[in-house]
Order: sequence, then structure tokens, then C-alpha cells
Amino acid sequence: MMKHFILSISIILVILQNCNPAVNDVTPDETAKKIFTRTELEGIGHMIHFVDSIVSAKTGHTGINESYRAYIEKLSTDVFSGGNFTPLLNDSTKFQFLETIDNDAFSSIWIESLAYIPWESQCRKYLDLNLEGKYKKYLQEIGESDDRYASIYEDLNRAGSLSPVTVAWFLKNHQELDFTLYKHRLWGTVFLLRMPEPLEIPDTFHRSVKLSMETRVFEFSALPDKVEVKITNNTNDTIITGEHYHIEFFDNDQCLWRELFLPETVVINDKSYLLIFTGTAYPLKPGASVNFKKGHFKHWKFYSKGRHRIVVEYTKPDFKRTKEEYKTYAEFYIE
Repeated sequence: MMKHFILSISIILVILQNCNPAVNDVTPDETAKKIFTRTELEGIGHMIHFVDSIVSAKTGHTGINESYRAYIEKLSTDVFSGGNFTPLLNDSTKFQFLETIDNDAFSSIWIESLAYIPWESQCRKYLDLNLEGKYKKYLQEIGESDDRYASIYEDLNRAGSLSPVTVAWFLKNHQELDFTLYKHRLWGTVFLLRMPEPLEIPDTFHRSVKLSMETRVFEFSALPDKVEVKITNNTNDTIITGEHYHIEFFDNDQCLWRELFLPETVVINDKSYLLIFTGTAYPLKPGASVNFKKGHFKHWKFYSKGRHRIVVEYTKPDFKRTKEEYKTYAEFYIE
């Protein structure tokens, strides 16, 4: 792993050292000069030349327009044919390069976030646009005279990120853009750097027990007494499950799921009531589904808004021998 990482960094350094500045040079437009500081423009310039060098090396073209168009055309063909696509570079190399960029230049465009990958039970770092950054302001201002960027800006406001609509538009219409112009070159750089490595979902994840919810967004001030979940058994075994469940919330800072607390009793109209679950066990055959009403929902100690998930346990026929318990999850959001 380390050998491959060092090799990839070495290759990129060679590319950067051998790129032709005259071919790759691009001058910030007046809007960029007004919005970004000199230091930010220098850092953004490093990002642009970094991407320039890689797309030129990958396509074998010397002209910047030919390089970007050829690279994105190949990417577009892969995406729309339903095949596997390869990002500009792997995530570890990308973040290694971005660590060399000035912090203000980086944050004028980007934020780093963590995404929890269920089948890996861990988080991955990913790159996204900073909705409070100067690049969004830049998109807004150039959008006043260019409808394409006005649409991208509106999409960011509506979706909170680049939606599939914007991605599809660019992949289908990239030949219309002149990448010798600063605004198009910067957009191409942003688009290509943002692309993460594709996630490979193992077949075992699809063949697992799935938990789902019809309603997935709740208001913090109006939580229901009960919610309905659906358990589907995609395995080849009959499983045993029940009405008991617990709730977890996602700690964004630590990228961890943490369990919430359910009190033993609640007071309603001056009377105290025990919060208990029935101990009934339900067998579920392979391929079968069943709906459950999960009670006591609003009594969990919801400390904050954000991502949560219901956790339901189940066992397999060999439980008496293995003593193994399994879990399935249904994620929801409290706003």
C-alpha cells in the first residue's frame, strides 16, 4: 500500500515538473480578482495546474481544450454506459496534494467531510463544495452573464451540493466550454477534484437483512408515538426478530454512531408508566418481509437534530450454538 502511494505521488511530481507553463497558463478574470485574495488566487492556480497536468498526461494532448474535452468525454462515456469510471486520481493522493494548498485558498472552495460507509463500519473522508466559501459567490456573479453558472449556483442552493442534474449536464455538454477561459477551467478543476473514488458495495451487503422506514424525516418538536419499519430478509436463512429496538445518533465530529437513552418510565397526566417491549419472537423466512410498529419512539432522549437510525437485532437458526446476534439499521433525520 505504501509503495503504491509513494509511486503515485512521484508520478504526479514528475508530471508537474514537466508540464509546459505556456500551454497551461490561465489568467484570473476580473470577477475572480474581485472576490478572491491574491493568496487565494495563487492557491487556486496551483489546483488548476495540478489538474491540467494530470488530464494532459492521461490523454496525451498538449492543448488544454483538447486535454479537458478528451478526458471528460471518456468519463462521460463510462458514466452513461453504466460501466465503471475512474476518478482523476485516488482519494489518498488527492488529499495529500490538497494539504499543500494554502488554508484560505482551500476553504474558499472546499470543505472536508466524513461519510459513514455501512458495509465497512467506518468513515471515509470526502471533498465537497463549501457553501459558505467564495467560490459559490464567484458562481453567483458570473452567473449574472452566463446562464450555465446561474443554474449551477441555484442547484447548490437547492440541493446543498452538486446534484446529479448538474453532473449530467456537464458530462453531456462539456464540448461547449472553452477551457482556456478561467471560469471554465476552474469549473473543470472543481468538478474533477470533487469526484471521489467509486464505492464498491459487496454482494453480501445486498444479501443481508434490510430495515427500512416509509417516513424518514421528523420534526424535533412533533415526534410521533410510534413509527413503522419494514424488515426484509434477503438471506438464505430463516431469521428470528422481535419488537425490541434501540436508537442511535450520528456524532459528526467523531464519525461514530452513539446509542440514545430510553428511560424506564414516563409520567403522563401525573401517572407513571413503564416503557417495556413485548418479548414475542417472529420468524422471517428467506425473501419474506414484515412490518412492525415501533412504540415509545418520542420518549428516547433525542439530544439534537440530525442523523439517527433505528437498530433492530435478529438471530439465525444456529443461535443456540453460536450465540451470535446480528443488527440491521434504518436511518432517519430529525430537523
